[in-house]
Amino acid sequence: MLNDDPDGAADKWRLGGEVPAFAHFGFFLTNECQAVEIAPNRILLAARGFLLHRIQALSVDGGETFQDPYTIGITEPLEGCAGSLIKHPSGTLYYSGTVNADPKRFNMTLWASRDDGANWQLQRVIDTGRTACVALAFVVVEHGAHGHTHSHDDAGIAAFKS
Repeated sequence: MLNDDPDGAADKWRLGGEVPAFAHFGFFLTNECQAVEIAPNRILLAARGFLLHRIQALSVDGGETFQDPYTIGITEPLEGCAGSLIKHPSGTLYYSGTVNADPKRFNMTLWASRDDGANWQLQRVIDTGRTACVALAFVVVEHGAHGHTHSHDDAGIAAFKS
């Protein structure tokens, strides 16, 4: 985790905590992580794993240290795939990534959590075809929308209301 200076100095970034590779429930190799601040000093990190489930880890000290990682109920392809995690201004977390155990990577989906990542609910399948990496963004428009981009044979872009 790369942390900014608590006093706001832009030139004083520093290395923060690492997600433990060994935890009480197994061996976790994480990659392609994305983090959101779910509350002051509480950082939720979502990561690609090298097994069949998405991995999360929590920091309660602003990213200085992380608690043991754990898998969540979202299936990933063997060896994982880059996903995207954002926090909506309402506090709802959104995650998007491929959801299948096949290494060919298909079924780009959108999930939502209204309890800081403890539980995830499937919102919609965005693309049933072959997909790869994804990036989520919240875009302010007249009625509010999420923007979603992902790569596959032809780059895909989707927009939807929150």
